Amino acid sequence: MRKPAAVAVLVVALAAVFAATGAGAQSSDDTPDFVDVGSLTSEVPSGRRVLFFPLDESFGNCVPLTAPCPHDSSTLMLVPAAGRRLVWRPEGADLQDARLPEPAMRAIGTPPSDHESARYLVPVLDGAGINVVHARRRLESGRLVAVDSGDDSSAPDPVSPVLSGPLLSTAAPAPEVPARVLGAPVLLAASELNDAVAVLLVRRAAPNRIVFGLRPDPDWDLGVGYVAVLDEGVIAVAARRGATIGIAVAAPPGVRVGSLENMATRQGDDPDAGVTIPLPLVIGVAAAVVAAAAIALTKFRRARPT
Repeated sequence: MRKPAAVAVLVVALAAVFAATGAGAQSSDDTPDFVDVGSLTSEVPSGRRVLFFPLDESFGNCVPLTAPCPHDSSTLMLVPAAGRRLVWRPEGADLQDARLPEPAMRAIGTPPSDHESARYLVPVLDGAGINVVHARRRLESGRLVAVDSGDDSSAPDPVSPVLSGPLLSTAAPAPEVPARVLGAPVLLAASELNDAVAVLLVRRAAPNRIVFGLRPDPDWDLGVGYVAVLDEGVIAVAARRGATIGIAVAAPPGVRVGSLENMATRQGDDPDAGVTIPLPLVIGVAAAVVAAAAIALTKFRRARPT
């Protein structure tokens, strides 16, 4: 079993918080509308509830995360967030656009030169597979908000968020690319995670676009249409839960807590651990058996010849 010190390390590492405003938020390149990635991390209570998304088995050797991973088996990579910068750069590709129900999100990173009039293509991972779609946004009071259908008539070329610094591995993905990156999430306390490291989810191929959020698979029945992995006070962590590798973020408002708790296994990750039967149910069944036996015995005694 992990020592209390391990929980303390997790508490410091886990970055799903809502404390990046005010003095804790640092402006990016002296543009007050934008904050740096580094301002999104902070200490949180170990008992905070988080969503834990298991990653495909190709990420099995990525935790503890010390470098971009995996090397050649996925179109997306986990990159340690420490010391990394996000830069909004002109986007030359014709990206898949999608209107998503996500709320306004914090403007993060180094802004483009025309940041006030720019159109921002925010990458969002489709939880049902490996595709990344892009939500078109505009800047308003430090937040990226949805663009109305008639707002783009005179807008400049769009920009997208790119990881600054050395390029990631250019190795081609393995012949068998996973069909999906994420599995169905479970809801748990942050203290149940080990080896947590603040992380960015990044496209492997150049340009290395950074994912801001997830569009949940409808089969998960989360009750929300968007889960942030990078936002004000929110940054995902790569972590281990038992033998399972995954990413964790703060549970968003409106998530179906009850359904997720039913999905979560309280037996850790051991498939042979069996099913836990609630104690009240055990007591109730036992009482019913005893009562039935007593009634049967009474009837037997009355029916027996004297």
